[in-house]
Amino acid sequence: MVRRVPRLLGFLLSVILTACGAAETDSEPTSPDVPDASTGSSLSFDPDTIITLAPGEAREVRVVVEPPGVHVVRFALLGESLDASLDADEKITQSNGRTSVTLAAPGSATTFRLRASAGENAVAELPVSVSGEGFATVRVIPSYKGIRSTPTWTASAVARAVCAEVPGQPPMDGPIVGMGIGGANPVLSSIPVGPNIAITLRSAGAVGGCADLSDLSAGETRDVTVKVSDIPVDIAATDLTIAMDMTPDGAAAWPLFDTLSIGFVDDFLDSEQGEAKQLLDAMQDQLGNPADFAEARMMGGWDAVLAGSLDLGGQLLRDQARAWIQAGLQPLQHGETILGQLRPTSNPGHGVLSLDTFHGLPVEDTGIPRDNIVSLAVEPGDAIIIGGSVTWLPSRLIAAAGDVGASLMLGDSDALSALANTVGCAELASELESTYPLPATCNANCIHDACTAGLAALWNAAKMKSSTTFDTVQLSFTVSGTANVNGQATVVALDASWLGTQTHGGEEWAVKGDAVAGVEAPHAR
Repeated sequence: MVRRVPRLLGFLLSVILTACGAAETDSEPTSPDVPDASTGSSLSFDPDTIITLAPGEAREVRVVVEPPGVHVVRFALLGESLDASLDADEKITQSNGRTSVTLAAPGSATTFRLRASAGENAVAELPVSVSGEGFATVRVIPSYKGIRSTPTWTASAVARAVCAEVPGQPPMDGPIVGMGIGGANPVLSSIPVGPNIAITLRSAGAVGGCADLSDLSAGETRDVTVKVSDIPVDIAATDLTIAMDMTPDGAAAWPLFDTLSIGFVDDFLDSEQGEAKQLLDAMQDQLGNPADFAEARMMGGWDAVLAGSLDLGGQLLRDQARAWIQAGLQPLQHGETILGQLRPTSNPGHGVLSLDTFHGLPVEDTGIPRDNIVSLAVEPGDAIIIGGSVTWLPSRLIAAAGDVGASLMLGDSDALSALANTVGCAELASELESTYPLPATCNANCIHDACTAGLAALWNAAKMKSSTTFDTVQLSFTVSGTANVNGQATVVALDASWLGTQTHGGEEWAVKGDAVAGVEAPHAR
């Protein structure tokens, strides 16, 4: 027999089952779609003012995250928070981007900061000041005798500390901060009465100091003078373009360069011998069968042919080379001495002067080492001293001047190209062949190649002479002046003078000039 469930009982069972199902459904979390914390673009406290509390007092602190929406906000206490506490380390905002946290003050007077963050870009901090005796205001007055620019002053207060305990140079900012802009004195409000207070003061990171304070009264406003001084220059951050000019306009150095130029030209082509003969000798030395060339040269009177061709130019090759060298040395005559980069090394007290040009010539063409170790120091008062020397091979530098001058005067790529065009290496075979046939072992192309190779042999022998004779010139110098130091205690500019000596062959010349430097290339004279 089948028992029937009474109608009332069946109704009750259905209600119970429905309720259970509903309870089971309601127990599943319907948490909002919480975005990643990094989605917050900004965060602020409401209101964004110093929190003043009595010991043990609790206060609700509200925050607002932009853009509006649901965000994860994390909280932390920074500094001497003692036994202060928060009701939660993490909160979730409402859809309008707002939430709050309850802060319970510690049992003793102090200062600290409350930090809230909703990702890397949405971060804010709020100073907290705790005292059972009341609060005071301090107007901070800088006392500075230096020369650095101080457009903005930042003062701060650190409770329960003396200056000797505040880390950093300049001293690290405390929880309560005030700023003075354009000559105004910073004002610090809501400073707790009772504990020791360290008052810090700085202008960016270039100037700083601290003063101790311990006897404030509730409600008072007190002027506190803080002696500040220059923070040592961060030599390791030095990165300047430096230009050194010689005054008056390279006059002191020109006699040496004039002598070197004459010596170079004499080494290139001997004034006691004909230029045509020297060139044909050099050409003959380049050939695999010089005897055939020598015979044709003699039979055709090629020395006279080439001499006549060179005479048509109206100027000796020596004179033209000298003109090119003088043109290449025009920057020296205008005073240009050194242009390069000044950077530090890992060795304290030293730097590297990386040359770009020397006497206006590209350093890579002069045989001068690009990197030269110099002494580098900044003394109190931002007095900067740079000392060093540059050693160079005179024949390499004079040859580089010839290359530059030939380009300036004739538009050729270098002196060798200008020489080949002046001699007429491309047409020389036809001229020589007009008096006697070219040898079977050296056709027109061979004559052209021998001409350019012979000129190169003559020029390069003069160019490399200093390397073989160990002939050097040394420029020793000391730069001194006042550095312009920025807010990060880094040298960003220099306006100075320099003194030096230029030494060659046992002789010495005194030289001097001006030096300017900056993070950007200094203006040319």
